[in-house]
Amino acid sequence: MTCESQIHVGNKNVDFIITITEECEPLDISTSTSKIIYFTKPDGSLLVKTASFVTDGTDGQVHYATIDGDLDQPGMWKIQAAIEFGSGSMYSSVIKSFKVFCNLF
Repeated sequence: MTCESQIHVGNKNVDFIITITEECEPLDISTSTSKIIYFTKPDGSLLVKTASFVTDGTDGQVHYATIDGDLDQPGMWKIQAAIEFGSGSMYSSVIKSFKVFCNLF
């Protein structure tokens, strides 16, 4: 049997890491005032979560680890991060997709 990493309905502590870039380079987001990760569920509803820096923000990375109840639907999900600075400027990440699988039980 081969080892494959899959995300299943109900999984907790799935750590989603997103890099904010500008012109294909990581953006220094260390002075950001707001860090949000948006998830679009397979039924089209939106899950909004506050993100944290992976390190200190100079690498452009934010993350969120799922908690009980977050991954509640099987199917294709979308994810995008949005970063806001006090000046009102905002940056968002590329939209990515991932699949959440059903369980046998």
